[in-house]
Amino acid sequence: MGISGPVVPIVRTGWPCLNAWQSAETRNVSIRIAVANVPLARALLTRVTGAMNGISVSADGMFGSVGPGDVLVTTPTDCSAVECHLLAQQGTAVIVLAPVIREFDRARYLEAGATAYIAMQIDTADLVAAIRGALGERVPMVPIRPVCRAANPM
Repeated sequence: MGISGPVVPIVRTGWPCLNAWQSAETRNVSIRIAVANVPLARALLTRVTGAMNGISVSADGMFGSVGPGDVLVTTPTDCSAVECHLLAQQGTAVIVLAPVIREFDRARYLEAGATAYIAMQIDTADLVAAIRGALGERVPMVPIRPVCRAANPM
């Protein structure tokens, strides 16, 4: 009997259960977009909904209904490192979209438990890869730069 689709471990006590694997669609996880900027929230909702087939995506801007196993996409303005730590403690994967990448802030959020701290660019593969990684799905490697070849290698 095989398993179809992406598989992720169910984590209850911090250790994956070796005999309990489920796909993201059957775990009833959701992706929440908690961004106060309405145009940004709409753009993120459109992008993420299009990329995540079968997974619930909402942009209500609230943390309250986020639970263990869910993915929260937010910004440093909308979620402090302390809030990120509290959310990560309850088992929520927090992805922080930063308008400007600052190494100090990146280190602070990652130490607080953020799953990813990436540039705020909606139409890149980084956002989708971070969400899929947070859901435990295998993500194909995306090249950072195109491969350059000489015009006449011989």
